[in-house]
Amino acid sequence: MKSQKKLVLISEAALLLAGVIWGSGFVVMKNSLEALSINWLICLRFVLAALVTSAFVFKKLLKGGKALLKAGAVCGGLMYLAFVAQTEGLSRTTAGNNAFLTAAYVVLVPFFQWAQTKNRPSPNAVLAGFLCLFGVGILALKGDFSINVGDALTLLCGALYAMHLLAISGYIKKGVDMLSLTAMQFIFTALFAFLAAFVFEAAPPLIAIFNPKTLFPLFYLGLICTLLALLLQNIGLKHAPPDHASLLMSTEAPFGFIFGMIFLNEPFSLRFLFGAAFIAASIVISAKAGEKQLEESAAVEPEEAL
Repeated sequence: MKSQKKLVLISEAALLLAGVIWGSGFVVMKNSLEALSINWLICLRFVLAALVTSAFVFKKLLKGGKALLKAGAVCGGLMYLAFVAQTEGLSRTTAGNNAFLTAAYVVLVPFFQWAQTKNRPSPNAVLAGFLCLFGVGILALKGDFSINVGDALTLLCGALYAMHLLAISGYIKKGVDMLSLTAMQFIFTALFAFLAAFVFEAAPPLIAIFNPKTLFPLFYLGLICTLLALLLQNIGLKHAPPDHASLLMSTEAPFGFIFGMIFLNEPFSLRFLFGAAFIAASIVISAKAGEKQLEESAAVEPEEAL
């Protein structure tokens, strides 16, 4: 019993640390945009992640065939578009807004599934959707009901993340190896970013890339925010109770706001507090609704669950 509790505590600590790392990533990305253009930043970040990940699954990548290439291209394309929207949005809004509006993807997933499978979201998922919409309105809408470009791009990023999550889930259900798919989508994300950077952006001078003020953030984004955080997430999900896991993973948003205040001197306001609170509540309700649905599915199909 004690060993099981210890595993749970370690798992929950891993998920909380992942939330801290992801939250810090908003600040690091915003600072990195001072030295690198958007596509070059995304390209270099994912080149690092792809190189390390591919080293562990190199043989599987060679044997993956067209199915893995297609899955990697689709998931990598969605991830690239999400990161472009998020990074461009981050350059036009605060790290706090960027963090909370991005996190809205958790609430969007059930509605995208509805469009895909025709299965209606649960009442709790609908409630989460209304709370999230209300929170977004408080956080992003101005007095004349217009929306900041950066906030609009961040909301688009959340929608793309939701589509990416559903795509990943669909390919895994079709038998595509998760680790191989992770590496392949990193490769395609880096490739798409490189092509866009090559066409639309000037190449950064090597001296700028190898400047410690640029290089260290790149390694942090590529190896810590992408690889390490993903590893911590996988460790945490293995033993942490699902309801605890969803809450701990959603701490990415408040940590993004806290780090933005500390390191970027971003302002705090009651309007932000109320908007963020509604979005945070919607994320918690949506995550719990999803967990309840999984439990009901497992009860109906015990043989498949085994």
